Amino acid sequence: SLEIKLPFGIRNNKLVHVSEITENQKELKCNCLCPECGQKLFARLGNGKARHFAHHNENCKNTLQ
Repeated sequence: SLEIKLPFGIRNNKLVHVSEITENQKELKCNCLCPECGQKLFARLGNGKARHFAHHNENCKNTLQ
């Protein structure tokens, strides 16, 4: 699947960087939305990869990499 790696999400109407997400806010508990499409984001906090947000449903039309 073509996954868009997002460094930012929207939480409480504010832009948050994935580095601000704590371990107990990971995955869907981050309560963040995509700045482009407004869908739920999933916070991925590493496990050998760079931290990033991913779409819970991967059908955003966001082309910003």
